[in-house]
Amino acid sequence: APYYCGTYLTWIAGALHLPLIAWWLRDWIWIEFVLILPSVVVLATWWLLPESPRWLLTQGKTEEALKILSKAAKRNGLEISDIKLKEMVIKLKQPNDTENTGINVLDLFKSELRLRTFVLWFIWCATAFVYYGISYNTNELAGDPFVNFALSFAMEIPVTILALIAIQYKGRRMSLAVSLLFAGVACLLVYPIPEGKK
Repeated sequence: APYYCGTYLTWIAGALHLPLIAWWLRDWIWIEFVLILPSVVVLATWWLLPESPRWLLTQGKTEEALKILSKAAKRNGLEISDIKLKEMVIKLKQPNDTENTGINVLDLFKSELRLRTFVLWFIWCATAFVYYGISYNTNELAGDPFVNFALSFAMEIPVTILALIAIQYKGRRMSLAVSLLFAGVACLLVYPIPEGKK
């Protein structure tokens, strides 16, 4: 469902594997090599994946979309006639016929969206730098650096679930404002802690 598209739990799963790989290999060159292997596999097999039927429909390539959907139905053991498949494609295409297809990136800078675009860019950059700083400095905490790194990312699992609930009931804007406020206060509370106690 579109509601769950922003959860990004695969990032957490990958980050939880990283301390295990680092603990096992202990050499940054081998760590980088192991981390790049999944990307190499994806790049080597991209041609095996079919094009997105939805994208093909937006490009007016209805016949190609029908072929891909028909193959997917057969692979999943579904019996769908060509007529039924064409009816489904026509229903999918109808909303796109009325939409304006002349939308591009420059529309983000029009008067009604310009402020939102710049605010979101600033939030994105600030969040990325703080996130990187916190992740990078987990080895400064007392205890095992591998465990500290894993625990810092394991905390994202309940936070992600909480964020889903908050977004559902309070909306994106309020959830973002409150979470940024709490994150900022938590970061500021670290400074009064004496150096040996961190």
